[in-house]
Amino acid sequence: MQQNYRADIDGLRFLAVSSVFLYHLQPQLLPGGFLGVDIFFIISGYLITRILLRETSNGTFSLTNFYARRIKRIFPALFTVIILFTPLAIISFAPETYNNYMRSAKYAAVQLSNFLFARKTGYFDEGFQTQPLLHTWSLGVEEQFYLFWPLLIYLCSLFIQKKQKKSAATMAIILLAIAITSYTACSIFLKNSYSLAFYMFFSRAWEFCIGGILCLDILPKTENKRLNHLLGIAGISLLLLSFFLVSDEFLGLPFLQFGIFLPSLGCALLIYLRPKNSIANRFLAQKFPVFIGKISYSLYLYHWPIIIFWQILFNRHQHNLASTMAIIALSLFLATISYYYIEQPARKIKIDNRKVLLSGLFAVLTCAIFFKFSERYDSALWRIERYNPKSGTLLDPHIYSIRKKNGIVHNEYNIKDKTTPIIALAGDSHTTHFLAPTINWAKKNGYGVRSLKVAGCPMLAGNIQIKSRIAPQQEEKCNAALPFFAKEIIADPQVKIVIIAQRFDLFYDGRGYLQNKQNITFLNAKKDDIADHKTYYSQQLTNTVQTIRKQGKKVILAQQIPLLNRGRDYQWKPLVKKWLSLERPSSYDSAFLQKWQQPSRNFIADLAKKEDIAVLDIFPYFVSPIIDDASIYADSDHLNGWGCMIVPPFFEKEMDKIMQAR
Repeated sequence: MQQNYRADIDGLRFLAVSSVFLYHLQPQLLPGGFLGVDIFFIISGYLITRILLRETSNGTFSLTNFYARRIKRIFPALFTVIILFTPLAIISFAPETYNNYMRSAKYAAVQLSNFLFARKTGYFDEGFQTQPLLHTWSLGVEEQFYLFWPLLIYLCSLFIQKKQKKSAATMAIILLAIAITSYTACSIFLKNSYSLAFYMFFSRAWEFCIGGILCLDILPKTENKRLNHLLGIAGISLLLLSFFLVSDEFLGLPFLQFGIFLPSLGCALLIYLRPKNSIANRFLAQKFPVFIGKISYSLYLYHWPIIIFWQILFNRHQHNLASTMAIIALSLFLATISYYYIEQPARKIKIDNRKVLLSGLFAVLTCAIFFKFSERYDSALWRIERYNPKSGTLLDPHIYSIRKKNGIVHNEYNIKDKTTPIIALAGDSHTTHFLAPTINWAKKNGYGVRSLKVAGCPMLAGNIQIKSRIAPQQEEKCNAALPFFAKEIIADPQVKIVIIAQRFDLFYDGRGYLQNKQNITFLNAKKDDIADHKTYYSQQLTNTVQTIRKQGKKVILAQQIPLLNRGRDYQWKPLVKKWLSLERPSSYDSAFLQKWQQPSRNFIADLAKKEDIAVLDIFPYFVSPIIDDASIYADSDHLNGWGCMIVPPFFEKEMDKIMQAR
């Protein structure tokens, strides 16, 4: 086993941390940059297993010593970052992000943040931008893995020595068995619980085992210089290719299925080789890669909170060249300071191991209690205040009646008798935006109104069954509402016009904005998820439109209002914005809209053109989410009362155009 320092390993760390950093800054440029974390796992398995084997072979192994070293290695820089950014979080974050920070800081302190994020946040969901400590999940994976790894290595070594077996080969077989078991568990969880496959130490253990096997030096070495150079180039190439070709999926499957093998093999090849016999390893052993590798732990800790704070303070969700360079420079500066003045002194300090363990326990408990206590101040007036809120009354509740039929609550207005023509408004919670305008328009044009609103329910004709991961209780309500939609709206001859108002960004692909997993799925007759969600929804919405038209009714699809990235941030004024007189966010994020809403808008436009039906689109009238210094949004996709008050003139203008064109 090699016991000497390897500069090229620090060079590998340079590749790992650089790829993660660039991915978080510009994910579209380096879609697989997150795989740098997997490189860290393999390197960690290699180095830690090498140390453990050396200590067990020379009789100096001690669990107390091992965990004291881990505390001195991990805790000082981690807790410094948490302590440094906590005051900034208090004065900078809106309630949602503040709560996310305090809760994740608590879990990060006890090395369990991967469990928190497995429940709350998908790594590839763009909602991670409200999670300033999301990156600490990997630290949790490492520390949980090393709770049992040292003892396992020690016991295996004793067993091998007792049985007088070939130590390296036997150890390799044991590690390989663990790796296969771990990868199998990962594959199983991918089908049933992606978050567990991604975030849990037992589904990532096989990567550490790769590093462990490499440190045994059981693989034959070759003195063929050309072959060594080719293997090194292949290793670098596999890493670079994985950064550009792999994303959350690879070859149509989750990246953890097969895509993960590209960086794993590339990393393994480079660890297998040495700087003296590989040009690729020589490059990694140069001063600059080695320097970045040495500060990589601190750089990893600092870069993500800096990115989040930058976005919030300057109201930027995309980074131009200037902001990118500024974030990189600031992160490198703080990481360098941390390495020389926190990491290194802490690792070299001479303190009794028991005192180190007690100090670590004290730090963990203190932080956990402090951050638990701090969660209650998310909306405290001493740290944050609302921008000028305005209220609006949508409708006088006395002008429409609330009816209940077959357990379904719906609204009716001015339906005098069975001869009154009716305009029906049906959909999910987004119908709220259109109810007052519909009643106003109907009043002017001699119609009555029937409105059916069921949150999270796609208004479709036929035998439709849904499964909701947003709110499972919506499933039963939706299943009860769809027959009412068919009988009381589609089949009622009094209904002349049907407006369907939906959150199409959700139903179009089942995910919705900021999500990379299904939140709504359709079920077949066997209650299994329908795999091709987009095609199925397109077919069912087309069928619904055709069914309504066959009843002699006019169908209108109402496009959504613009989605607002971080909608609640527009309502709050943290102290830092007050002190520095920072600008309030007052515009829509065009890149956000293009990515998360434009596909569903195109889908509705194309379907309407194909079926020759009308689209009521008030989207272009929204030029700012702020009117008269007050936010018009309740959250990212719903208007508040003030916002709904601006809709009627837009609605009536578009509705008149549609009716004049018939």
